[in-house]
Amino acid sequence: MDNTETQTITTVETEPIVQPKKKIVYTESHRLAQQRYREKNREKYCEQQRKLYERLKQNDEWREHHNKKCRESNEKYRIKKRTELINKALENGEDIDKFFNEKRGRPRKP
Repeated sequence: MDNTETQTITTVETEPIVQPKKKIVYTESHRLAQQRYREKNREKYCEQQRKLYERLKQNDEWREHHNKKCRESNEKYRIKKRTELINKALENGEDIDKFFNEKRGRPRKP
């Protein structure tokens, strides 16, 4: 064996034992109890949610993810709404070119 050669020793690593996660059971009774609490303590619940949302908005990653999801949801809603309007126009025998040729939204300032 030459001094320039290196010998590699392979070791067998054991995989870590993965414990299954405990299944969280969210039953109908939990949901109803949560609704009752929110109805009885409406102001307290709303205040807690406002504080939580304010705290989460300070996290840049969360805010970017939230904004991305909002953009996607808004786009889906716009497509759905436009499709409904086109289908309604087709049922009534109206011209659908107005949906594609007219500029939508408020006019821009020059």
